Amino acid sequence: MLAATPGLWAGSKQLWFDPSAPSHDSEARAVVNAGAAGQYLTIAYEWEHDGKPQDGVLTVRLRTDETAVAMTWVDSFHQSRDWLLLVPTATGPDAVAALGHYPAPTGPDWGWSIEVASTDEDTLVITMHNIEPGGAPALAVRIGLTKQ
Repeated sequence: MLAATPGLWAGSKQLWFDPSAPSHDSEARAVVNAGAAGQYLTIAYEWEHDGKPQDGVLTVRLRTDETAVAMTWVDSFHQSRDWLLLVPTATGPDAVAALGHYPAPTGPDWGWSIEVASTDEDTLVITMHNIEPGGAPALAVRIGLTKQ
């Protein structure tokens, strides 16, 4: 599936609290690893917000069977200490997308979608959207990386 290869990656991260406002930008670094005979891709990444280091881990399950794609995600800035489990929404030769839900302090759960795309061995883009109950996806994160 994804063309991204294991190794060191670097680029930038854009963070939006409000998609209509300017993004908060920082440098980003990542280590990409393949595991379990190529069935999984693990992306451990680092970035900063307001001068404080942040990090996260995204595990993507890769299979040719479209229903078998799944992700787990944890990030020091965006969520609690629990993994967010995401179920598949789309997959193709260049991208994998999944959706998870997290509890809001009051009211129904919110959604969080993640798409990992790689059109060649040197480019990796991770895009995340926050989804208010009953609302449209709002761009929250974009991490653009190139192979080092």
